Amino acid sequence: MADGSGRGFELNGRLVVLVLAAIALLAFVVQNTNDVRFNWLMIEVTMPLWLALVIAAVLGAIVANLAGWMLRRKD
Repeated sequence: MADGSGRGFELNGRLVVLVLAAIALLAFVVQNTNDVRFNWLMIEVTMPLWLALVIAAVLGAIVANLAGWMLRRKD
């Protein structure tokens, strides 16, 4: 209301997508608690599947943001 328009909270499309993605990730985490073994190059790790899902989601978000930043910087 500080802008004088009389409107309260305004939904942002990116915020809605972020909240929906967080809910979906939470659902995957709750349902996947088994331990899994990962082999990457010469590294072998056993960890809970939920942790692997969270790590993949965070890395994916970082890569997406970096790619967006690089594309905006290019213009």
